[in-house]
Amino acid sequence: MNKIDDIETILYPNAKINLVLNIKNKGITKWKTKLHNLESLMVPITIYDRMIIKKSESFSVKYIDKMVNDEDCIILKTLDVFKIDRSKLDFSIDIKKNIPVKSGLGGASSDAAFFIKYLLQKGFLRNIKKNELFEKACEIGSDIPFFLENKPSIVTGFGEKVFPVSSFPLLFFVIVSYFEKESTKKMYDIYDDLVKIKKDKEFTKKFLNKHKNFKNNFFKIYKKNLQNDKKYVLYIKEIANNDFEQVLSILHPNFGELKNSCEDSLFGQISGAGPSLFYVFSEKLKAMNCFNNLRFYHGRVNFAHVIL
Repeated sequence: MNKIDDIETILYPNAKINLVLNIKNKGITKWKTKLHNLESLMVPITIYDRMIIKKSESFSVKYIDKMVNDEDCIILKTLDVFKIDRSKLDFSIDIKKNIPVKSGLGGASSDAAFFIKYLLQKGFLRNIKKNELFEKACEIGSDIPFFLENKPSIVTGFGEKVFPVSSFPLLFFVIVSYFEKESTKKMYDIYDDLVKIKKDKEFTKKFLNKHKNFKNNFFKIYKKNLQNDKKYVLYIKEIANNDFEQVLSILHPNFGELKNSCEDSLFGQISGAGPSLFYVFSEKLKAMNCFNNLRFYHGRVNFAHVIL
């Protein structure tokens, strides 16, 4: 039985944003689940949960100010997937959620990833190769391998293939939740229906071209613009995309208007399957002005920047 030496450890799992989220064809994973392949450009951002791990006679997980059922608790799911016996753990976990729940910002996945890193550090997980770790992590949540790296990255496959970007511009974000969360399954189902409806030659050609060599093209152009932040930012603006926006536009006809409502931003977009809408800025002052204006009218607003 492993034991922890520390009386208390505090972890700060951070949120993420998808600057690109391309949905591809479905495939069968190594863990025998049928999922969509994805291509994404993801960045870690400065909104943090607080996870307190304390030495204890018995294991428990408690969410401060939130009610979370055992079946929805990603920490318990993590222990189950990695086959760690809870009854033999000598610590308890308290989680304070600051990352908005079910927002598309990856809060639960980040909590799981930081917990996995803690388990590795303390020797509860041993003799596991990186690719094996990432595949196992994907069984819990497709964003978890990204958070295990926790750097601006291109993410492909089912989330298990992570390619960190060695240099990235400092971007600022104003994040607002205008809508209530739709289930991710519902978002995928509607998207799949849209693809079936639009499967004419022109749409198929556009769809295939959009996804063709995304990762290779990104790294090729990224290397050219490495020394020029302005060109780099313009390139990110050019490739920015989230396929779930097609779904959100159907569910919320005013989405397009809201997306383009912040004139000083480089662009607006949703993260993950939503509903968080973020506005992107290369200048902090413009971002703060937008944040203060939105906060005056809307309660659910956050300010953040890329973690570099």
